[in-house]
Amino acid sequence: MTGFASVNREEERATVSVTIRALNHRHLDLQLRMPQSLGGLEADIRSLVAKSVVRGRVELSVSVQTRQIPE
Repeated sequence: MTGFASVNREEERATVSVTIRALNHRHLDLQLRMPQSLGGLEADIRSLVAKSVVRGRVELSVSVQTRQIPE
């Protein structure tokens, strides 16, 4: 099993990018990279991935670039 996906979402206030890579592995080995501001979502993200992926080395990275809105 190998796989790669990348998604970008642009909104008025921010751009969010999510990248996921998966490689064959005996057990589920999930590595998350995301901003500290999203740390409260880590348990939910781990749970969602574990529901869909039983085994493999999965690297999931999230980046958020906020924009200043002109006043």
